Amino acid sequence: MRRSLCCIDRLNPPVEVDTSIAYHSSRRKDADNGPLTNELYESGKIREAACWDHARRYLYDVHARTPTEATREVLELIGGLYGIEPDIRGKPAAERLCLRQENSVPLLATI
Repeated sequence: MRRSLCCIDRLNPPVEVDTSIAYHSSRRKDADNGPLTNELYESGKIREAACWDHARRYLYDVHARTPTEATREVLELIGGLYGIEPDIRGKPAAERLCLRQENSVPLLATI
């Protein structure tokens, strides 16, 4: 893993990584992993690309144990983010990006 992270350090522009990979690799028992991962984040060489599926899964688990109106609303809003994709599938990349931003910003502001 350390070797992979050294390769990432040489890339330009910054690389986006799945948070769960960086999270778990920085907390492995290998003492060299964590500091290097943190150094790359701090340098701006890599940046977090958070995954809504992980957030949704956590909220779903909380909601399943102790359902509240707040957890139900947030789960519905996250569902709205997922609902954007079927409507834009097959459109050109630039149009998909524009529509994603246009449709997700109000949902994210509410979340």
